[in-house]
Amino acid sequence: MNNKLSIYEKVIGEYEKKQENLESTRAKKLEELYENVPLIKKIDHRINEIGIKSGLNILQGKETDFKKELEELRDAKDAQLITNNYPLDYLDDEYQCKICKDTGFVDSKECSCFKQSIAREYYKMSNLDRVLAKENFL
Repeated sequence: MNNKLSIYEKVIGEYEKKQENLESTRAKKLEELYENVPLIKKIDHRINEIGIKSGLNILQGKETDFKKELEELRDAKDAQLITNNYPLDYLDDEYQCKICKDTGFVDSKECSCFKQSIAREYYKMSNLDRVLAKENFL
């Protein structure tokens, strides 16, 4: 029972580390992008302002329609990325697992990659990982 819990905690820790690494990578990319293309920082700031304004309007019962302005801002951001030789997906996260986005869970259920990580740890604990590396039965 204790081994099961420690393996589970270890794998959870690995997924938390993956999330931290993704966040760190995203922050570094954004910092670099803002430094090299200051206009994108201004565009992102305006997009955030619209989000806040929209939220406040909704709370006050006012109708809001910022779709056109947001679309224009996103198009301007894309144009700046292209003009400055950045791919459009530059700020997108690069997940090892596209299903759970490296969280280990989908709809509160363990993802198949999480289950594989647990199995891999059991193999390591029982030395089956070494046996399977040599004897793959193919």
